[in-house]
Amino acid sequence: MAANSGVNYFYTEASGAGTGDVATLVSPLIDLTSLTTPSVEFFYHMFGGQIGSLDLEINDGTGWANVVTLGPCQIQTAQADAWLSQISDLSAYAGATVQFRFIATSNGSFEGDISLDDFKVDELPACPNPSILTATNITDSTADLGWTENGMSTIWNIEYEPCGFTPGTMDPAAVQVTGTTMNPLSIAGLSSQTCYEFYVTSDCGAGAFSNMVGSFSFETACAAFVAPYTEGFETFTVSTSFVEENCWSTPQTTGYTWDVSGAGTGSTGTGPLAAATGTNFSLQKQVLAC
Repeated sequence: MAANSGVNYFYTEASGAGTGDVATLVSPLIDLTSLTTPSVEFFYHMFGGQIGSLDLEINDGTGWANVVTLGPCQIQTAQADAWLSQISDLSAYAGATVQFRFIATSNGSFEGDISLDDFKVDELPACPNPSILTATNITDSTADLGWTENGMSTIWNIEYEPCGFTPGTMDPAAVQVTGTTMNPLSIAGLSSQTCYEFYVTSDCGAGAFSNMVGSFSFETACAAFVAPYTEGFETFTVSTSFVEENCWSTPQTTGYTWDVSGAGTGSTGTGPLAAATGTNFSLQKQVLAC
């Protein structure tokens, strides 16, 4: 992974970490007296199956206070995804001399590196970018789209569509919601088991707009099957690390797990030799830890 700009960036080395471990990075003191409406901005990359959380805190001499929390869990969905910007209003600290600290909290080990680049304290832009896009209350046909407003805007433009579209191109399949005052924004009419992504732009009035921020992707849930319903697991991928397929899922990925087989369970003295019908069947496997 490359830096957001230049060559170097900070990252947490999670290989030797355990759940709940903390790594702290402290800034120098910064005098804000020259800024009218100060802000702090940084770029981050949080991809991996064991990503925890990242907190930014500020201290003006009266004690540490939280500015923003990112996570827990990964925010980027691929290593090649772009770095994301987070900007926060510090007008409450105008005229003060402050210090910042980043606190990364681990959620595991090897797949938990959190990266940080391009830290800046400067004037708050006229129309700051929104950040921390979310999708919650997801069903087979609806979702609530949310974001964090980092300025004073109360109006936003939203664009969403199945994954893979290019925003701002008047794609006929895209849905544009202009001038909404709802955050979160509830959307409906979605297709089940489908990847969607959305973008947000803040409208600050008087012709001032933020950059378009996104995308944030999510997948709609399975629709209910109509009985009679039969599943012989024949279309499932044979795997010893089953998580989700064909609307079946399991929360267990280690220890006592459900796997998919077409020829025995892989253990001696237990399980069948073949499926009841067809080829594949689901099995439970227990791995004893030391």
